[in-house]
Amino acid sequence: MILRLLGAVWFLAAAAGNGSPSVAGPSALPSPDTIMERVLKASETEEANEKAFREHYAWYRVRVMQEFNGDGEVTKTERTKKDFYPAHRPEQSLQPSQSATNQPNYREKDFVLTKELLSRFTFNLAKRETFNGRSTLVLDFQPAARKLPSSTLKDKFINQTAGRLWIDEEESVVTRASIHLQDQVNIAGGLAGAVKLFQYNFERVRTPEGVWYVTKSDWKLQAREFLAQKRLTFEEHKENVLRLRKTPAR
Repeated sequence: MILRLLGAVWFLAAAAGNGSPSVAGPSALPSPDTIMERVLKASETEEANEKAFREHYAWYRVRVMQEFNGDGEVTKTERTKKDFYPAHRPEQSLQPSQSATNQPNYREKDFVLTKELLSRFTFNLAKRETFNGRSTLVLDFQPAARKLPSSTLKDKFINQTAGRLWIDEEESVVTRASIHLQDQVNIAGGLAGAVKLFQYNFERVRTPEGVWYVTKSDWKLQAREFLAQKRLTFEEHKENVLRLRKTPAR
């Protein structure tokens, strides 16, 4: 249950992190509202960007997931390495793959980026800086200081989400994110469990052809599911990302 719900936090960033070119101011710093409006507009081409990456690129994926006991000692390590080709797509999208769990995740359509979702947060522009050779606008965000929807467990996770976003100034794409829960989130009032700590980071890069993809991500979780304590870490990165002119013979 807990790992499935963490998809909410991931999708919140991932929904904003896809898009296509839009125009940004060349010098003067735009307002946070203007920046997020551009991100919202760019997110409309999320599916096209994802489709282009899946259909035209090959890559090598490395994953490492570890479990820890109460003393912080590693009790289990799972490492997987896999080649992906345009004709070989076992996963439906990048977003579910970040959960590192075989359980069903929230569906992408449950976390479509909307004005209503953005209205749950306060955004503050911290600075402009260069990231991976591209100009980015750095925004900090936190839950808005007002009564927020809290009827579902998904709402409770979203309402505790805060962090920092690096947004590509030219294309309005989130190129980097550092996200965390501000406070513990209880499940069924704490009877079924609680997420005590969750931190998530990812970075995206742009191919020479203009396609964006997540190049690396990691998360850390401390939670309780009924009486069982869970401490997990997860890391994933892609290597040897190449555009293929033709689908390789299988």
